[in-house]
Amino acid sequence: MRWRVLRWWLLGALAYLVFMAAMLPASYFAPRLARHFPQLHLSGVSGTLWSGEAMQFSLQGVPLGRLHWRFDWLAPFSLSYGIRFELSGDGTVSGRLDARGKSLMLHGISGRLPVAMLDHWLPLPPHSVSGSLRLDLKDLTVKDGRLAAATGELDLEDAT
Repeated sequence: MRWRVLRWWLLGALAYLVFMAAMLPASYFAPRLARHFPQLHLSGVSGTLWSGEAMQFSLQGVPLGRLHWRFDWLAPFSLSYGIRFELSGDGTVSGRLDARGKSLMLHGISGRLPVAMLDHWLPLPPHSVSGSLRLDLKDLTVKDGRLAAATGELDLEDAT
């Protein structure tokens, strides 16, 4: 009889700890994220780890826009931390991000970005290409900060 009561108390304590972790503000995690991924920068962070937004998301010093995320409740079944995200600004991109160790996997990436946003990464003189890039990527894997694999389509539209 005592073990049965103790199990319920332990289950209740575990549920309480999960609830408390879920309510931690996302602004608490933003500096820790920056330590692990120095190329990422979030500012104006609000919400929780499970659902929140950053007024400005930057990658390698390039501002990309407003980022909104929410926890993907199917992620624990794949033994990863997964979030659904939407990036909006000059362009829009949405998809799912899974993190496992030092690897990031992006799934179902779709959206449209102006090519000018990508000038920092293009091996061309700045502002030498205009138009928009339509993304329809099934999978994209980043390991140790480098692109490891990608499947899907990128279409350059209205290019000059």
